[in-house]
Amino acid sequence: MECGLPSASHGENAETSLDASRASAHRFWDVPELVDHVLNYLSEDRVDLLVLSQVSKQLRAQALRIWARCLDIYLPDADKRVRFFTNNPTLLADVRYLRLRSDAGLRVPEPPCSSTVTEMDWTRLNYLLEMLAQRSGRDHALPLVDLTIRPDDPLRLPGCLSQRVVALRLVEHRNPRRSAITHPISSTPDHPYWNRVSEIIEQTAQGPGLHTFHIRADWSGSSDAVRVSEGMWQRLVQYAPKLRDLAIRVTELHILCPALATSHFDQLESFNLVGVGSIQTSTLEHILDCAENLRHLQINAGAYVGKPFRLQQTFPHLRWIEMGWRVDDDELRDFVRRHPNVIGNADDRLMPSLDATQSTSLSAADQAPIYPKLAFARNLKSATLQHHIDEGRPLAYLGLPYVPKGQDNTERCLRLLNSNPEAAQRVTCLQLSDAWNTMPSSTFELLGSRSLPNLAELHLESYNSSPHAEHEIGKLMAMLTSARYLKVIFLSGYSDLPNSELLGHDQEFPPALEYLCWQASFHPLLHFRFVSTHPEGGVIETAAGGKKGEVLNELHILINNNAGIAGPKTKFESEAKGAEENASAHLKSEEYEQWDALFRTNVASVFFTIMASLPLLEAGLRSPPRHGFTPAVVTLPRSRALSSNRRTTVIAYNCSKTAASHLTRMLSHELNYGHKTTVGIPVNAIAPGSFSSEVTSPTGSRKGGHSLPEDIQMKRSNGRGGTAEEIASAILFASTNTFLQGQAIAIGGGWMTAMSSAA
Repeated sequence: MECGLPSASHGENAETSLDASRASAHRFWDVPELVDHVLNYLSEDRVDLLVLSQVSKQLRAQALRIWARCLDIYLPDADKRVRFFTNNPTLLADVRYLRLRSDAGLRVPEPPCSSTVTEMDWTRLNYLLEMLAQRSGRDHALPLVDLTIRPDDPLRLPGCLSQRVVALRLVEHRNPRRSAITHPISSTPDHPYWNRVSEIIEQTAQGPGLHTFHIRADWSGSSDAVRVSEGMWQRLVQYAPKLRDLAIRVTELHILCPALATSHFDQLESFNLVGVGSIQTSTLEHILDCAENLRHLQINAGAYVGKPFRLQQTFPHLRWIEMGWRVDDDELRDFVRRHPNVIGNADDRLMPSLDATQSTSLSAADQAPIYPKLAFARNLKSATLQHHIDEGRPLAYLGLPYVPKGQDNTERCLRLLNSNPEAAQRVTCLQLSDAWNTMPSSTFELLGSRSLPNLAELHLESYNSSPHAEHEIGKLMAMLTSARYLKVIFLSGYSDLPNSELLGHDQEFPPALEYLCWQASFHPLLHFRFVSTHPEGGVIETAAGGKKGEVLNELHILINNNAGIAGPKTKFESEAKGAEENASAHLKSEEYEQWDALFRTNVASVFFTIMASLPLLEAGLRSPPRHGFTPAVVTLPRSRALSSNRRTTVIAYNCSKTAASHLTRMLSHELNYGHKTTVGIPVNAIAPGSFSSEVTSPTGSRKGGHSLPEDIQMKRSNGRGGTAEEIASAILFASTNTFLQGQAIAIGGGWMTAMSSAA
């Protein structure tokens, strides 16, 4: 432990002084009350803990305990976390949520053929888990555990932590350069690996219970196909009755039958069954009969055994369905009519249409629209799209499937939309599974604003493209310039994103493009933001109607201008005379759900926006646009966040803005001095008062109103509202001053002076 010590010369006196100081420091740490007082002082005055760590590392470790509550360990990169907690073991007692992820084959660029994590890493990680189990169990509740592992991972989870597992996902590692599994889990279903998984499932019954179970094994029919233990399924049925999310993607579906035929998953909300084997119809119907609360249903199996499968169930909360299953047309039609609240469908067969000869002989109930609330449809074919258009029920999200060569389903669907302007206007997102590098120019013409005037997001999934299709992205951008309102383009391919053509200077892009996303097989999703190459940031238009610039996967300034919602209000006819009258007024006019929605919008959205932007900010930190520049985060709570006034009518709103302001200070410390994830990024808040805007307009923002500074009556400030230039200059200051950190600056024309916190 390093201690703050007075300077001393060499010699006997110096040694004596050093020993005395060390003894004093140890006496301090032995008195918990003194430590608590110091930590409370630090939290109130926001003292720089990084500087204080030079005085005492132990002090910093204790101050960091609140950041150790959610421990996320990605197993291939576990060594850093293991070292940190080994050096700071006291933090383990504060862990409340533990997530272990071994899904390397689905996330990292090139999973090696050998084990992703070395034996030494596994040994240290298992030691860390033992420490966690011992320290948490002494004075604190054990953390909830979320596992994503391979069954053969040499992970030794202590029994007490196994009891706290609430989510278990079993995955395998694949090599993108091979079609078969790189590491077959086991060719023997009774392998000890499965016994270890079965033990974890059994032990979960002694804790909160297993809520999520996913298993993804090879189902391509290769010789390396994974064989899953029948005993594991039996344990799952016996010890996991509280399952809410069950996803099964395996080859040997017939092994499920004996076990799942006796299941009773009455709390199931999501059920996904995918495989190429066969399954007993009675087993599947039994699972569905018990799951009355289903919201998401996907069934895609190779064949069924036994009686014909009948969809006789009704799920009142069903919202999404995908059914690759042989079902009688009449049964299918009855099923979809019993579920009018479904908004998403990923199977063209589940949108059956009636021909004219049938419809005349059916009752009015049978002729009711199918999926009247449907907004999202994938795997949509032209005949079904025509049916929706004829019934006057256009869709907002369309997914057009890949069809064998020679069938132009994509172009037929686009021409249908082109000839039906009302349906075309509803389309905001389009997903095409055809190879985008081989689509004819006529298809791109149908993606323009003349055909799809409100298209804002385009997904092009080139699963069948050539390995070098990535190098044609620049040409693709130029061909999409006719899509005037296209803001987001999502592309997929097989290889890494090239650095030459796409990221080159002065590339041509669609005129409204803001973001470009690239997903290569087994690679992380990359996000890019369009930046104009104009010297002053202006728009450089092209002859084809596009714009010139470049796309960067980095962010320099994040301004979180979240006005939010007003929330509940309580009005008093006169001053409340007592506690009962005050409480009664608030409880009658305010509800818990209103407060919850308010904080979700005004506080939680600020946090998650900043968290989602951190990778881009970190990239901007590595490559600043000019020397000395650092990325910055600026939030905009209201000035009421810094003051408590007498306006009891807006307590909820003021509390939410105060929370947003304090969140800014906490994130400033967390990002720069806590885990030091993005050191050097200032995080500050500008708290505006009443400014000229839509919000302060008498007509309101929904009617397009906009106030002027002189329209705002400010009796207790300088007599007017603020201007756009005044708030912009404050934001510019907060985003460029690298020495400003964790501060909330009020800019309200003197409102804070007139309405102090004491008032």
